[in-house]
Amino acid sequence: MYRKNINTLRTEFSTVSCSLFPRCSGCKHLDSLHYPPIWKEMLSFFEKRNLGSIELVLREVSHWRSKVKLAVRKGETPLIGLFQGGTHQVVDMKECPMHVPCINEAMSEIRKQIEGIEPYDETRGRLKYIQMHAERSSQKVQLALVWNGGPLSSLETDFVQRLYNSWDHWHSIWMNEQPLQNNQIFGPNWKRLFGQEDLWQEISGMQVCYHPACFAQAHLPVFEAMLDYLQEILLHQKRVLELYAGVGIIGMFLAPLAKKITLVESSDHARDCFIKSCRLLPESPQKKMEFFHARSEEMGAFFQENDVLIVDPPRKGLSREIKPLIFSSSIQQMIYISCGWESFQRDALEFLEHGWKLETARGFLLFPGTNHIEIIGNFLRE
Repeated sequence: MYRKNINTLRTEFSTVSCSLFPRCSGCKHLDSLHYPPIWKEMLSFFEKRNLGSIELVLREVSHWRSKVKLAVRKGETPLIGLFQGGTHQVVDMKECPMHVPCINEAMSEIRKQIEGIEPYDETRGRLKYIQMHAERSSQKVQLALVWNGGPLSSLETDFVQRLYNSWDHWHSIWMNEQPLQNNQIFGPNWKRLFGQEDLWQEISGMQVCYHPACFAQAHLPVFEAMLDYLQEILLHQKRVLELYAGVGIIGMFLAPLAKKITLVESSDHARDCFIKSCRLLPESPQKKMEFFHARSEEMGAFFQENDVLIVDPPRKGLSREIKPLIFSSSIQQMIYISCGWESFQRDALEFLEHGWKLETARGFLLFPGTNHIEIIGNFLRE
């Protein structure tokens, strides 16, 4: 079983100040970092429906964000930051108190070298977004530059070369093409320009591989607490089906406790990262896991073959296609990892109506400064 060395005590109450607050959409509640307003809604929901108690797990409330996506737009000098709420106006961000220090340093290096590069302006221009992902062990930064389609010009190629040579803490620099005029940040085409191919993140004693296209949790200490809780509530030695599995870190962490784990994820890059990470595990958990590159809605036959279901759906919650498959299955336990409080309430009430019991639940403050709390619900059939 994989363990880790982590301080499990809650962070002492602290404050964070930022000159961009409240214009920057990254933070809405710097005055309630530890218990955002939505926490009262959660407590009320559980109390009114006699669902037992729920606690909130929190760790660092500043310098926690190890992965960030920022927009690049035109201004007197290129604007790099997050949009002001309800607008497409970028709030220029020199640094952020929520970012781990090496990401703030990376932003500074980009600003030093970006002169002459044409930012995007919603209809034309070249550089649209940047993504930075900090490798925990080395504090090096994987950088992805999102361009408005097409190959790089000689000027842009020089910019990337100059940028990579300017700082010895770049892990790698990638290019992504996104020519569409919509809210989708990344396009399908990726190219590594400099540096290492794989970013390896040490999480709960495991080495986990990440391509820049893959989803990754940004608050690693809280995510490790989530893994601990999953380990605590999982029924042992059961057949487990995990939907929306991403790079497979949850399945890999829980494999020693399971009889078998089937992971399902639609991302090509996530599958490739899982394969690389899995090779580093001991032989026993490796043999227990099987990864399917598919949409979760396509896996109906697997609901009858497993005892435990783990779901981590997008903010909109479980789809109408999946719920009937769960209701008609022989699943004994469903672990629901929710990033959308409204959809969790809706889905939880529906499961209660279909004969399930919410055995335990816990909230996790993954995004201090926002009015957002992730929740893990442990549902058992009554």
